[in-house]
Amino acid sequence: METIFKDIRDKLDIEEILETECLDSESQRRFWKITGLNSIDQTEEHYLLYDCSEQGYEFEFEKYKNQISKQDDFCHLVMIFQSWEHEWEVRERAYEKLNVAKNRKELFKWFNEKIAYYKEIDTEIMLELEEDGINYLEYISEDGELLSGRIYNVSLNELKKIFNVTGKDLFKRNVRFGLKNNSTGDKIQLKFKEYIKIGLYLLWIKANKSDENNTQIKEIFDIKNDFKIRIPENFWFYHNGVTLFCYNQNIDFSGNHIKLNPKNVSVINGAQTLTNFFQGIKRLPLEFEIACQEIIEDEGKAQQLIRFFYKNISDVVDRIRVKTVFIEGTEKFVKPITYGLNTQIPIVDEDIISDSMAVEKINKILRSQRMKIVKAGEDNDIEIQFSVLDFVKKYLIVKKEPGKSKNLRKKELKDIIQKLAGTVENQDNLWVEELRDVMFVEEWWKETKIAREENIDSSNGVDEENINKYGKNYFQSYVLCEKNEDTELDTEYLMTLFNKFVHDFKNMKNNLEMSDFKKDELFKEYQKRKNQKESEECDIESPDEIANINLEKLREEINRNKNSVYTIHRSIDKFLETKKINLSYFRVIATENNKVKEAFPFPNATFNELYNSDEYKNYTDSLFAKEVNKQFAAFIIEWENINNKKAVKYIRFIPDFSFKQYSENAQCVYNKTVQAFKDGDEKEFPQIKEDLSFHIRPKAINSEDTFEFTNGMWITKRTFWANRKTMNEIIGEHRNEEELR
Repeated sequence: METIFKDIRDKLDIEEILETECLDSESQRRFWKITGLNSIDQTEEHYLLYDCSEQGYEFEFEKYKNQISKQDDFCHLVMIFQSWEHEWEVRERAYEKLNVAKNRKELFKWFNEKIAYYKEIDTEIMLELEEDGINYLEYISEDGELLSGRIYNVSLNELKKIFNVTGKDLFKRNVRFGLKNNSTGDKIQLKFKEYIKIGLYLLWIKANKSDENNTQIKEIFDIKNDFKIRIPENFWFYHNGVTLFCYNQNIDFSGNHIKLNPKNVSVINGAQTLTNFFQGIKRLPLEFEIACQEIIEDEGKAQQLIRFFYKNISDVVDRIRVKTVFIEGTEKFVKPITYGLNTQIPIVDEDIISDSMAVEKINKILRSQRMKIVKAGEDNDIEIQFSVLDFVKKYLIVKKEPGKSKNLRKKELKDIIQKLAGTVENQDNLWVEELRDVMFVEEWWKETKIAREENIDSSNGVDEENINKYGKNYFQSYVLCEKNEDTELDTEYLMTLFNKFVHDFKNMKNNLEMSDFKKDELFKEYQKRKNQKESEECDIESPDEIANINLEKLREEINRNKNSVYTIHRSIDKFLETKKINLSYFRVIATENNKVKEAFPFPNATFNELYNSDEYKNYTDSLFAKEVNKQFAAFIIEWENINNKKAVKYIRFIPDFSFKQYSENAQCVYNKTVQAFKDGDEKEFPQIKEDLSFHIRPKAINSEDTFEFTNGMWITKRTFWANRKTMNEIIGEHRNEEELR
């Protein structure tokens, strides 16, 4: 242990160890307290050491918590492991033993705050290079003292050899330390994990051609329309690379390998890349396994996919190359070079406003919806973070001033913030909930950009094109005005509202231009017309009226257009518009051979309220219960293949579609979901194979659409889904009723 104390002293810049004290029994001697003099200011500092490096030494949560509570002085946490891989394994085993969410969150907190010491640090590591090491550039600068650099393309699998024996200590001289296990780091990891999943998906499709159009396979691999831009080989193009400063040593660059001493290596640029890539890869197999269990109904197929994933992940990681700069020199060059590579952003007016008392008042209100105005570079675990500028723009949208929001001048920021802060404590603050709706619409707008542009009606001149280009802020305010209080926002509902939005504003003004959306006059005119319309006789909104419509003509209309989810909703909206029927909400359910193609997602809000509230509601008071018990209109579209092209065979209309008869199972699924939150274990979410009529699975706008789970991890947003079997039973019952009539 004395050798470890000496190494830790050097690592922590302790000038002298004043005292070492064993805190537990002589049989194990795992807890130690070190008191030493800080080498910079000569003050005393205390360190609590916990040895997890020996065979059989597990992390004992209660004992560790007890030791921390006993310390009278503030202690830096130090844990001893064999390597970074060993640290990860110890933490994961400790995590699995805990069954209370707050304990799991506390475990992550300790591991994030601690300083790690690894015993298995070799004095020499060999990195293998491709193409016999010929793929490099070299630069030598000699001005009194030698600095030299080489640039190679190195596999991330090779760089991991250094990371495994140094861990985050690899970055101790970096301006920006490798990010901790928090929301920002987790969201960076999501991007990195995309490369791995896409690489594995392409391998799977190559061996399983029949799965190329399988929506469930695409869902578990998180495949989007533009997925090919993130194939593993493209990682090189999208990242600046990594810079390693190798000080006080002579690196051996020979042939197809590099030999170096990891003890004298520091990552002075690219710390975020390495930390989050390796941590993300560690989590990915289990995340994929959970996704398979949540989404794939066939257990045999799920297990086949999981085995494939574990077998091939290392090969895909090996295909990822990163530009790696190796700099050799003396230790004194480390700090000026790392500062040069991490130039800091200067302070601007927004930074001053974000640190004001006015913003602090507003943030007190925003926290109720897990939102916050943050300073530049601030890092925390709040779900939705705004810069001052972005917050004011969104606030103006909520206040139904979308034109001013789009044309906002920065000099107005301070006045708007101060006025809001002056009234925020004396109003009901319903605008905060609407702010969350605005953010949901914003993400929807981004994700549907291509689909909306592909389906612009060219017969209407540039109006639709300009609405799609410049109308986002207007549409966000429009949604707040049009939203039915009894209907939660979801992607399908927003499709209907957008079609109505295009119709309303095209009818208000010909030749819409960008300048129209930078002012509020047009929106005020819309509000005026809306109020007049509401005071007059309403349009027909009766499902019974729709039941008498010739659905054969609707079938023909859909078949004339492209067959995408977006165009189907638009075709139905246009069809209803010609009949002067205002159906504010409906769902489209696709079938083939009279069987539902996909499970049915409930609005995200049904799940979101579980983590947006400090208390868990009873099922009967929940949004999920409300959605289960309500009735809504549904168009059942039966698809067939004609000459290898999809076409609508027939359409059926169900005016009173409802899941009410399954309420007992819904309550069971809801309660199991609440328990998963209490335990902090996403594996406990009800799965489709449990055959409880409903299940939990991901439903996110994109891979970055995450939330902080109760165990402290940021995971993909989920929602409640009705099983395909449930859907088929409901549709079958309606079909039988129609036949009896």
